Amino acid sequence: MAANQPTAGTTYLGTTATVTAVLIACDGTATRQTLERKDDSLLSALQTAVEGNFDVIGAHADGDQVDAWVNDEGIYTHGPNPVACVLIAAAHRAPGRPIYGPVLFTGTADAAGDTTGLTDEQADHLVNYAATLTRQPDDLAAITDWCQRMTAPLRS
Repeated sequence: MAANQPTAGTTYLGTTATVTAVLIACDGTATRQTLERKDDSLLSALQTAVEGNFDVIGAHADGDQVDAWVNDEGIYTHGPNPVACVLIAAAHRAPGRPIYGPVLFTGTADAAGDTTGLTDEQADHLVNYAATLTRQPDDLAAITDWCQRMTAPLRS
């Protein structure tokens, strides 16, 4: 390994070189991701994961600090993501909002403003919860239908 290349979990310019995340695809598949900082930034990794420009939604409940990165134009370029809708709504403990496209969950920003990774416990919880939800196809179909009805005027 070159001297300038940080190893996973090491500190690099005040932040860790890699960040643990969970990606929820539109079909509900949840996979752990390891995002690498390039030039001390996660911009490229975030854009690749959500397949375009992004917005971030804070998903904070019970002191669990998680951010959901969503495709900014997913409503026009992707199908609904019912599993992500449920995960975000559960974190907010409120009715959800329609979510389209892949969604990436990370930790929140640290004191320096840098995105942190998920803990192993958070990542496991998201992967397991998503797997549970995908075993409920009737519920996911109803959420998909709701997403489409709520956003029909925007997609026309």
